[in-house]
Amino acid sequence: MEEIIEGVFHWKAVHPNTGSEAGCHFVAGSGTAIDPLLPDEGIEWFGQRGVERVVLSTRHHLRHAPEIAERFGCPILCHESGLYEFEDGPAVEGFAFGDRLADDVVALEMDAISPDDTVLRVEANGAALRSSTRASSTCSSPTGILGSAAGAPPYRHSPLASRRASWPRASRDTAARETRIGRMTCRSH
Repeated sequence: MEEIIEGVFHWKAVHPNTGSEAGCHFVAGSGTAIDPLLPDEGIEWFGQRGVERVVLSTRHHLRHAPEIAERFGCPILCHESGLYEFEDGPAVEGFAFGDRLADDVVALEMDAISPDDTVLRVEANGAALRSSTRASSTCSSPTGILGSAAGAPPYRHSPLASRRASWPRASRDTAARETRIGRMTCRSH
């Protein structure tokens, strides 16, 4: 478990279905677990922090979300285009690109792997997170930190460090805007 920027935790755990390591995040300010597998410390690690919601960056990242949602009585959220995956359960609520999922988390379109693939912007720290690192190395880093807001240097070294990425302010009330980063496009609506 590593606090990669203030209030944002990253850890890797072995996925029970694939046997490979997968990256997971927790945003402490809003109690948002992103694509979670249980950390080495177990579900108790979340107990001292509280979980308000579990967000899936893609429908394929259900992982340990049902266990966490049940324990903390919180919703599981996935982009609306991926909800068909959960017709037989568990209960998952949909969001749209541009939606504010928490006070400090906004969903942006990844435009890469699948229609529900989502980048999450953590506004409290100006970082954009990509929880999975399966995207090309042009747009991912081992911790998932892609860049930072307003052209400031990224909080951690990443392949984007020299690009000084700038992220659009996502709002449902504004027109769609795009920010290109390498071969990845993030859209807010």
